[in-house]
Amino acid sequence: MRYMRFPKTPPSDRTLALIDKIPKATAYKPRTRPVDLNSYLPWRKTIQLSYTTQQDMYNTAILAGLDPIKHFQHFPVQASSTPVANLAQQRGNSSILNSFAREKKISENMRKMPDKIKAFEQERRKQRESEKPDLPF
Repeated sequence: MRYMRFPKTPPSDRTLALIDKIPKATAYKPRTRPVDLNSYLPWRKTIQLSYTTQQDMYNTAILAGLDPIKHFQHFPVQASSTPVANLAQQRGNSSILNSFAREKKISENMRKMPDKIKAFEQERRKQRESEKPDLPF
């Protein structure tokens, strides 16, 4: 269990009722926009439990000696391993932001370069041999 400071006020009646009667999965508010959702479309979802209520439920379950993730079947996990979309745009010059992808692309192309040079030289030899006249004079 994680360490938690004892609260100054007791949990509200609503929080205790939510711990006694487990809410449905649709009652929880997702923490971030799903990755597969189009970022240009408006993202709104009807919510029943706010972040603060969820946190109160989490803390009250810990005080009651319960594991909140096991007690609440669809309770949002504190640290999720699923990828989430970063809603904030990266700051900085576009050339700096794109430099990592550009460097990776350049290194991959440089790794392929010796094979490309050999293939080009072979094609050039074949072309020169085909252009030579058949007669020696």
